[in-house]
Amino acid sequence: MAIHRRALVAEVGRLAKGVGAALREARAHGLPVEPGTSEAREALIRWAALLEELVSATTHRDGG
Repeated sequence: MAIHRRALVAEVGRLAKGVGAALREARAHGLPVEPGTSEAREALIRWAALLEELVSATTHRDGG
């Protein structure tokens, strides 16, 4: 189960990086960015950090 949890943390991190890259590229090309996109990226980053804390705590608690 810890493997699935780690995969979720990694995937959320990848999503945040992907959104960040898309934002940079859009801005570099002068393309519009939907309102709230930057905030959504920041929320993904916070979510990844919280998931990491939860997964770490659960892994340590379960002895794995």
